Amino acid sequence: MKRHSLASPSSGFPLRYPTGEEIAAGDRIRIACDHAGIVLAVFAPGTQEGRDWACPDGGFLYKDEKYGLVTMREADEDIEFVSRGDPPAQF
Repeated sequence: MKRHSLASPSSGFPLRYPTGEEIAAGDRIRIACDHAGIVLAVFAPGTQEGRDWACPDGGFLYKDEKYGLVTMREADEDIEFVSRGDPPAQF
């Protein structure tokens, strides 16, 4: 999976966790201190991939062990960065 290039700083990219780390495909996350997930993709604003996943202005897709595939436009306080991992080959 390719990592998307950074957009201009005014666009809100790169996306970051509340603690400041950049969101990247392969990241292991904890959701609401309750269950685990993995970031599958980060979408830059204006990309077809972002539009396909209902994130036309950018966002990210993660797989949650409780709810399945979830898209978000930004990481809120319920998304906690745990560790970096290798980007998945496909999702």
